[in-house]
Amino acid sequence: MNITEDQLRRDFLDYLDRRFGPALTDLLDPPASARAGERVIYALFSGEEQPRGDVDQLNHEAMAEFSRLARQIARGVPGAAFHFTPATDSGLPFPRLVDIPGADALAMGDLRPYATSHEELPSADFNIAWLLGVIFGHSSKYLLYIDFTDQRLGAVYAAEYDDEDDFDVGRDLARQFATFIDWRDNLRAEIGRDKGVEWAKLVQAGSELRATIKTGNPRKKSWFNKGSQYEHRVLAGKK
Repeated sequence: MNITEDQLRRDFLDYLDRRFGPALTDLLDPPASARAGERVIYALFSGEEQPRGDVDQLNHEAMAEFSRLARQIARGVPGAAFHFTPATDSGLPFPRLVDIPGADALAMGDLRPYATSHEELPSADFNIAWLLGVIFGHSSKYLLYIDFTDQRLGAVYAAEYDDEDDFDVGRDLARQFATFIDWRDNLRAEIGRDKGVEWAKLVQAGSELRATIKTGNPRKKSWFNKGSQYEHRVLAGKK
């Protein structure tokens, strides 16, 4: 079966429209350089195309992690048994979200350490400029949105959704995403008026939305200039 990149892009956007409604997809503005993969649209800082990963290698790594967690859970539980279902491969040559380094950890991991850190990017070698994608897990699905195309503002949104037939979940997520985009736009306007801001980031993990704003210049630190300063804001969720 021959599927083009354009067809993958259309199919993915159609899925998002059916699942979450146009209220989500109407807010998207991918860069002109964005590429499409299997359930993902992305652009890398390097400008390169991400190759598809080896599903056997991914299964090997996932099995090792699953075994480690199973041993921890089963400790002291006689007769405990666990079953690992390996991922299957569609055979398409295009990358998935899990093939893009760093993306799956943001989609399925705990974002709070990054959200509360003084780091602008999730890692030193982070290469994702823009991304929208989903991961279909065994019991849950994960939506991830990343936008670092603005040199002074980064945005990361991650959400888990379970029941494919529960349309209230889709509407709630779409409303939450729209609120996230509103906060992003407001924060962009705010830092645009303040030349003292070096960078800011907005991170949504579940119900918790946090912003970090870095101001100052560490190279000009003196008795009247304290260098870099960080302001943390909890905009929604836990205070």
